[in-house]
Amino acid sequence: MNQINWIGFTDHFIQAVQRVMPIDGFISYDISGEQQAENFYHQGVKQISLDEYVSEKQYCDPVHFQVLVENKLHCCALKTRKINAEYAQFMQKWQIQDHIELIYLDQQRPVRGVSLIREQRDFSTQDFAMIESLYAFSNHLFSYQAIPYQLIQETFGLTRKELEILKYICKGFDNLKIANTIFSSLATVKTHVRHIFQKADVGSKQELLSKVMRFSSMSLS
Repeated sequence: MNQINWIGFTDHFIQAVQRVMPIDGFISYDISGEQQAENFYHQGVKQISLDEYVSEKQYCDPVHFQVLVENKLHCCALKTRKINAEYAQFMQKWQIQDHIELIYLDQQRPVRGVSLIREQRDFSTQDFAMIESLYAFSNHLFSYQAIPYQLIQETFGLTRKELEILKYICKGFDNLKIANTIFSSLATVKTHVRHIFQKADVGSKQELLSKVMRFSSMSLS
């Protein structure tokens, strides 16, 4: 994936995140063969703070991409890790309350990363679960892996309209956004979503996304 495509990919992923939760900024970057972050693309982050991070603070970041690689993680929230005094001072200086780090692999090697940043509050457990689900779908796109919607429709017995709504759920749309997109009422969309949950035997969108991901994995095996 070249740099132009990566920026577009990042923008679409950030839009999906912002549909379901607020964030104050993000940073995306390439990871070189020498395991260095480079080619930064960011919004809502001051360049001077990024420069300080890269030159002085990145290696005391408890969710630096190298830490994730060493611990075999693809997604990690800062507040789940121990923060040393130096990094805590850096966060306070630049008004960073919490951030989540995501990395993308190519043939088991980290090649891209994204940081999601909040200035006022931590990411909740529910926020993190939703970001993990969105990451999983974005990782399929990153790896050019298709979601087997026809198989999912046949297995769950979804109608065409339910399948259409499922696809929007997989893109991170909330019910109101889906209703506006398909020119339907919010109540009708909620009814369709309830039927999808019943047919898929799940109780939430997070569970639904996880089940769809399992279908995707099965289709690739």
